[in-house]
Amino acid sequence: MFYGSLQMVSQSIGVTTAALAGFITTATLSHAALADWGWRLPFVLGALVGPIGFYIRRRVEESPEFETLIEHSGGTKTSTLLRTVLKQHPVAVLSGIGLIVVDTSATYLWNTYLPLYVTRQLHMPMGSALVGVAIRSAA
Repeated sequence: MFYGSLQMVSQSIGVTTAALAGFITTATLSHAALADWGWRLPFVLGALVGPIGFYIRRRVEESPEFETLIEHSGGTKTSTLLRTVLKQHPVAVLSGIGLIVVDTSATYLWNTYLPLYVTRQLHMPMGSALVGVAIRSAA
């Protein structure tokens, strides 16, 4: 359960970092500079994450439990393992899917729709919306 939660935690860290990068960019650059070239800066920073993640993934060993599972299954294909999990634990799988759907929907509303609503309907600066996204994601 703990290791499964790391996916959501890392997703929150990514959104928080992205919102803060957007806030810093919008707070330090003029509107003209932001529209001309400044919008590229967060993407350049984000492009650095890929090679770092690839490097880390190549250096991390598989867990002993996974190695034992593969050893005992005789190198069973992933599709066979997935089929077994779906047959033996259908309620748990559907519950997990349901939880992810609810969380993803709420995340989309907060991280994508709300900043647009704040800027277009409430006529507040984008920086305020991005600070809200960062605070929500960090919580």
